[in-house]
Amino acid sequence: MSTASEAASASRRGGWLPFRVAIVIVVVGLLVVTCGSLIAYVLYRGEQSVELLKSIYLEQVADTMVREVSRLPATAAQVLRVQRYRLEHGSYATTDGVALARALAGALQADPDMQWVSYSEEATGRFIGANRLRGDEVVLNLSDPGQNRGVPHELRIETLEPYIRTPPLTEPYEPRTREWYQRTVVAPPGTIVWMPPYAFAEGVKGITAAVAAR
Repeated sequence: MSTASEAASASRRGGWLPFRVAIVIVVVGLLVVTCGSLIAYVLYRGEQSVELLKSIYLEQVADTMVREVSRLPATAAQVLRVQRYRLEHGSYATTDGVALARALAGALQADPDMQWVSYSEEATGRFIGANRLRGDEVVLNLSDPGQNRGVPHELRIETLEPYIRTPPLTEPYEPRTREWYQRTVVAPPGTIVWMPPYAFAEGVKGITAAVAAR
């Protein structure tokens, strides 16, 4: 818990909280599971019409996908509201990047399909986030234009040992140049900005939602 002065300082600096989720992973996973069930059911009830089975199961796939994809924006909005409240009311101290990144990593537990939760600072361009690599494996990702040319460095969340990607990160990251950031800057206070699906640096497609914390 930070002090009141820290909270006021964080509020003056301003920052943006983006949330990313890989939709493709969800949809493909649903298709794999349901198609597997379809094959098993056809083998078991071979006397029934394959067309009827396809109709029944594909209808179930569509319904399940609609429910699943509808769930993701609701989860994103809830996560962003909670993190914004904590930043604006001093629950997080932005001066300690590692501690903040660890706190944001806790938000990834809200949904297994969440890829990133991060904070970007308006005054300095610092980027502080948590990234789900696979399953429950999460790394902290931090960059600062004033250090190491702004090239991000990553730490294992449990031990804080350096995590080196293959190939390693070599390019600077400046969140203030990103479209989601620039749209959020001009949005009315409290507005959640949604970006259309695009390819993340990790190679999966997903959406980004962002809100300003002032």
